[in-house]
Amino acid sequence: MKMHEVVLLTAALSVSVIQPGTVLLAAQSGDVTVRGCVEQDAASRTPVYKLIAGADIYRLEAPANVNVAAELGHTVDATGAVTKRDGGRPGRQELVLSVKQLRTVSDRCS
Repeated sequence: MKMHEVVLLTAALSVSVIQPGTVLLAAQSGDVTVRGCVEQDAASRTPVYKLIAGADIYRLEAPANVNVAAELGHTVDATGAVTKRDGGRPGRQELVLSVKQLRTVSDRCS
């Protein structure tokens, strides 16, 4: 095997084991894909969905054609743009993922 083939094979094998919170894809458009568990914020009066991805928590904002509620309790790959916004408490910022696409990975969170 040539050296570049070994590097490509190693990279391909390392992608096969993906932990929650791993950014799977960072496109030139600024969109990323993050794997995590969809949960609903119990403290909110209106439905607020979050993606729990390892140590990171993303507030999910999605257009009407993306049914986040259907993915509640599922592990998903969420694709979209990530921004930081004031989290409501002084000095706290929250990560906001503007979802363009959700893909179910598992029907439960691991």
